[in-house]
Amino acid sequence: MHECWIYGRIDITLVSCKSLLSDLIYYIRQENSNLIFKLNSMIQSVNNLDYLPPVLSPMDIRATTYEEWVRLINEIVQNSSYEVLLLDLGDGVDDLYHIMDLCRHIYMPVLKDAVSAAKIKQFENLMQMWDLTPVLSKIEQVKPPFHGCFANGEYYAEQLMWSELGDYVRTILRKRDTT
Repeated sequence: MHECWIYGRIDITLVSCKSLLSDLIYYIRQENSNLIFKLNSMIQSVNNLDYLPPVLSPMDIRATTYEEWVRLINEIVQNSSYEVLLLDLGDGVDDLYHIMDLCRHIYMPVLKDAVSAAKIKQFENLMQMWDLTPVLSKIEQVKPPFHGCFANGEYYAEQLMWSELGDYVRTILRKRDTT
C-alpha cells in the first residue's frame, strides 16, 4: 500500500523547469529501464519537499493509462527513499478510483455547505454502486484552512509550505505517524 494524499488542485507556475511530468510520462511509454534516473533528474525541491513539475497540457494527464500511473508509482515506491508519496489527483486521471485503491490513506478536503455535502453523498453512492467501498474506508475528510494566493511564480510553493495550510498538513502527518 502506498501513502497517498488526494488534495484539491493547486496550480504552481514554475519559472525554470527543464523537464515536466509530461516528459516522465513519455519515458514510461517508451518502457525506459532508467526511469528512476530520469525521475531523479526532474525532481524540484522547496526546503524539504521534493516534487515533480506539472504536465504541460491537461491532455497529457487524460492520455495516461492506469497501467502507466501504476508503473510510475511503483517505480517511485520501490526505487527511491521517499517515505510518503503525495498524489494530487483529479477526475482527469484514467481509472482514478482504482488508483485511489492503491493508497493507504486518502485525505479529501471538504467544505461545510449544502452543495459540497450533496457532492460528497453522490461520490459515496457512486463508490458503493461500483463496489469500491474499500476506497471509502480509506478516506478521511479534512477541513483545511482557507488559502489565499499570496505569491506567484517560483516562491509560491515555498510560501505555501510555511503557510497556515502547510502547518495544517504537517499536523495531520504528525498525528497519523503517532497512531
